[in-house]
Order: sequence, then structure tokens, then C-alpha cells
Amino acid sequence: MSKVAHYFIAIKLSKEMKHALRDLQHRLIDDVSYKEWVHEQDFHITLTFLGPANENIMTSLIKQLEQELLEKPFDLHITNVHTFGAPKQPRVLWLGIEATKTLNNLQQLVDSIAEQHGFPREKRSYTPHITLAKKWKDHSKTVELKAIQQKTDFPLEYVHVQHIAVYQIFPQEHPKYVPIHMIDLKE
Repeated sequence: MSKVAHYFIAIKLSKEMKHALRDLQHRLIDDVSYKEWVHEQDFHITLTFLGPANENIMTSLIKQLEQELLEKPFDLHITNVHTFGAPKQPRVLWLGIEATKTLNNLQQLVDSIAEQHGFPREKRSYTPHITLAKKWKDHSKTVELKAIQQKTDFPLEYVHVQHIAVYQIFPQEHPKYVPIHMIDLKE
């Protein structure tokens, strides 16, 4: 039985941003206990998770994205390190991205196009972020978010958004997210 590939649509990050995020992970690794640190090539800002899809649906969705994504390149400001889950042993460690009107409009458009192709909308509100680590490992350890935030001297102030990518997920690989189609935002 062949498995159906899974996909998501995200903002592709520059090499400079990915290197800075990797360096941030290295500075934080001794202060938190995670099973899984995101591979440097896998950093991105998710716009919408699609899940399983066949090739015909993906071809149609990509064609519509190409036609309707007319946004010009823009910048997003980085906030700070945050978490999802229990405050002392959070399941996800992430770097926040300011939710601007431009980003929210882009995310809504991508979500709408995905919905037109049969993908369900996310029920949770959109929280733009870059995942750094997930799956708390050592349950005898705890963390103080404020202490981590004080150590987070991130060298870049913003993300320059130039490319939207459709990624295919390869869960057993490292890196596990492969861009199968790029859409360049144009002036």
C-alpha cells in the first residue's frame, strides 16, 4: 500500500536567517530539555498545514496560488522566544513573529485557496512563529521562560519575506521538509 504524501505552505526563510536560528538553538540547548531540535534546513513560518493530498489536487492548488499570490516582498518583525504547552515543561519552543495585517491577509488568502481544494481550515487562531524545538524530554527538569528570553539576544530584527513555498513532508528524513514549489513575491 502506498502512502499519500503530506504537505504544507509556508514562508521560506533565507540562509542567513536559518544560520541565526541554528545559533540560537545552540545557545539554548543546555537550558531546556527537548527530544527534537528542528533541523536548520527545516526552519519556516507556516501559513497553512494541508495534510495528505494527491498529485492532481496539489497541481491545481499550486496553479491557483501562482495566480492569486500577488503580494510584494515585505518584512516581519521578530518578537522573542515563546512556548506552547505547560509553562515549566513546554511541548514546543518557538521564536515569535509579529502578526501584521499583511501577514494575516496572506495567511487568510492561502487558507482560503487551500479550503477551495478540500483542505479543512485550522480551528485554532493563527500564531506566526518559527519552531525551534519540540517534545519535552527530561521530566525531572523544568524551565523558566523569562530566563530563556533574557538569554535570547537574536541578531536579526526582522524576516524579509520574498518566497512562499509548498513543502512536502518526509517524516523519517533529516531535513524532513522539502520545498516542491516556490512562489516568488514580486515588486
